[in-house]
Amino acid sequence: MNTLKTCMVSALLVTAMIGGQRASAADAAAPGTAEAAAEPAHWQKVPVDFSYSGFTTMYSCYGIEDKVKALLIALGARADARINASGCETGPHMHVSKFAFVRGEFHVLVPGPGAAGEDTVQALWQAVAISPNRPFSMGEGDCELVEQMKPMVEKAFALREASYRTSCVPNTLSMNGYSLKASVLRLPKQKS
Repeated sequence: MNTLKTCMVSALLVTAMIGGQRASAADAAAPGTAEAAAEPAHWQKVPVDFSYSGFTTMYSCYGIEDKVKALLIALGARADARINASGCETGPHMHVSKFAFVRGEFHVLVPGPGAAGEDTVQALWQAVAISPNRPFSMGEGDCELVEQMKPMVEKAFALREASYRTSCVPNTLSMNGYSLKASVLRLPKQKS
């Protein structure tokens, strides 16, 4: 009797292992996986030029520069983005302001091979989600900033299946004030 149970358990384990191997092979070849989604892309320079006017959140120049850069990088921009703010007071006490002029430039991946002299890379479509505390540097008070960056983001980034929602209420913080979900082109993560 024990021999029969042992044989049955062994047979079940072998069947499960073979089935698992078949599923793994099918998953690896399925469209939508990292390998299947790789496609040629190239970096394109994009200017940043918008004015911020907020009722709820005030930023120092350094604060809004950091916030804009963090948002761009979260969406797939290269880490060398240059963002400069003016019109907000700066100084030894880091004054904050409800207004700022934000200028600069960043590079973003766009589909297709680069023109002569531009490097073509293999990029993947990856899902991103921006909302309060996602990434961690984004807060409840950033609703107006996310809302005012929308035209630039939609124009600059190659977005698929984008859902960009803002419902900012002046002088009110809300955990559900904004959300951006989309697939964006990014470089694959390097294996260590």
